[in-house]
Amino acid sequence: MSFILGYIRVILPRYPESGQRKAMETNSIERIVQEGGKRNANGSRADLLRMVRGNTTVAVLHTFLLADPANKRKRGGTRADFWKVWDEIEERGGRVLELYTGLKSDNPADRDKMTREAVEALARGRHKTSASDKRGRPKQEFTPAQVQQAHDAWHSRKLKTWAAVQAKMPKGFSLSRAYKAWGARNTDNG
Repeated sequence: MSFILGYIRVILPRYPESGQRKAMETNSIERIVQEGGKRNANGSRADLLRMVRGNTTVAVLHTFLLADPANKRKRGGTRADFWKVWDEIEERGGRVLELYTGLKSDNPADRDKMTREAVEALARGRHKTSASDKRGRPKQEFTPAQVQQAHDAWHSRKLKTWAAVQAKMPKGFSLSRAYKAWGARNTDNG
């Protein structure tokens, strides 16, 4: 007898519980192990792996959600963690069903496509692993008074060195930003 076992890993804000649970309900999956989240967390990935036996299908919204983001800084990172979990599921006789694409690991072509896309997604690292993850540098905003102060410092003929100009600029206003905004110093274009 085979059964389908759902696995939900909550990674906010991109992969909330509600979207994953809705996909499970749409596919009539009743047995669900959820890791993370505030309300329905009822197990871990280790619990899921203990439940996998021959003819067990592990259903997950995206295959890369099998990897634990906490292992990002360990040797091999999340990709090594993904392969470890994938191999253990297969060793126990289980299969993987990706709900988003409908691919199943018991079909060799689907298996290759699923694992390739999961590894690429983990390598790109474009999915946020927590709500506090703010990727990239925040855009700097300057008030009109700060922009005028930078303009005056940039076009001042009294300031002879780049260090003196930088010292008169507002904090965070770089010389390259000033050059892009107003062109070369001490010319009649400003």
